[in-house]
Amino acid sequence: MNEVILSAGAIGSPQLLMLSGVGPMAHLVAHGIKPVVLDHPMVGQGMGDNPMNAIFIPSPTPVEVSLIQVVGITKFDSYIEGASGVILSYSWTRNFFDGVLNYFNEMQTSRTTTSTSLSTQSITDFFKSINPLLNATIKAGLILQKVAGPVSRGHLELRNINPNDNPSVRFNYYQEPEDLEKCVEGIATIIKVINSKAFSKFKYPEATIHGLLDIIRSVPTNLRPRHVTSVLNLKQFCIDTVMTIWHYHGGCQVGRVVDKNYKVLGIDGLRVIDGSTFLNSPGTNPQATIMMLGRYMGQKILREREMVSVRSIFFDLNLAYYTFKEVAWKVKHLLYYIGHISLTVENLAHGKPPSYSSRRDEGAATDHAAIGVRMKLHAPFKLSPPLARDGHAPQPEIVSAAFAAVLCRRQAAAAETPPDHRDLLPPAALTRR
Repeated sequence: MNEVILSAGAIGSPQLLMLSGVGPMAHLVAHGIKPVVLDHPMVGQGMGDNPMNAIFIPSPTPVEVSLIQVVGITKFDSYIEGASGVILSYSWTRNFFDGVLNYFNEMQTSRTTTSTSLSTQSITDFFKSINPLLNATIKAGLILQKVAGPVSRGHLELRNINPNDNPSVRFNYYQEPEDLEKCVEGIATIIKVINSKAFSKFKYPEATIHGLLDIIRSVPTNLRPRHVTSVLNLKQFCIDTVMTIWHYHGGCQVGRVVDKNYKVLGIDGLRVIDGSTFLNSPGTNPQATIMMLGRYMGQKILREREMVSVRSIFFDLNLAYYTFKEVAWKVKHLLYYIGHISLTVENLAHGKPPSYSSRRDEGAATDHAAIGVRMKLHAPFKLSPPLARDGHAPQPEIVSAAFAAVLCRRQAAAAETPPDHRDLLPPAALTRR
């Protein structure tokens, strides 16, 4: 069977489903999407991301250049990770801040002058201005904590019906107190590491924890308002400085939008296979998990198609075999009864009683009473196998009522007695009549 496999990611897959008419009906109708193929309220729901908070530490000594790597996994389900040799330079920070300001301005203008959805041009320009390698020569390190399997969930909605525009996504970082507590414990763990003797050579002696926290607080990592007191309150620090680590998942979750075979519920021939189907994201980068999912499902789909093809062939062969067997059985019966009837008619034409080939009937009486009992008269015919289990021809079981009446009249005329047809019919025949 031909089918479509959608793999556009946690952001793209629910967006494309909605644009194709599969999603919450009220939301689709509000955007003028017609026709609504399927009212699927769970499309775009359950959006999640692993929230991340970091502490930046300038180093007085050279450090190894390293991308983000997992340092440790805590008992409270936070991943502690580190990177070194890369610095958020002043020029990069300024470009970042300018991009955020432009986005704020556009939001304000859009809200006051038009009711249409926001353009993503400012976001595009903003990302074009980012060059992480620019001025990345200052010695420093970054230690971050990341909440694995966050409880907080958000949703995805369309901003317009242009597939080239990004949808509106809300992850609701730290909406649930459980996630916020994990962040606080994660940041506290990082602070213990920074204050340890082993780490002292990678930190300026005059650097304080409050000063390091204030560096991150001053960088616009998100659009949330900043609180000066957040350096004294780790809960507020987590809320103010949260950022994404790009582990988006949800929106087309298993059991809600797709089944265990990743087929969209309520639609034939459509699957979604990507991170949007995850209920939870793995603690580390989900790329390898998604690649394994794709290969696993690809192999499974191929095997299913092969099995369907094999089952179809066996079904056709089996059907052909039993059809041939049934036809042969009926032809065999037909030939048997044609021969039997021909012999009977020939005997009657010569005034002889019907002949029986069964050895069990040898020596049997041939008067009309015996004929009525032995021939089990039925109308019109009752078929029976040509051979009994013992390999002998069975008792003849077909003679029409009219044929029996003719036979009875012939026998009665010879005996000069009036015929009684009812004596030749079995009780079942009398009941049906």
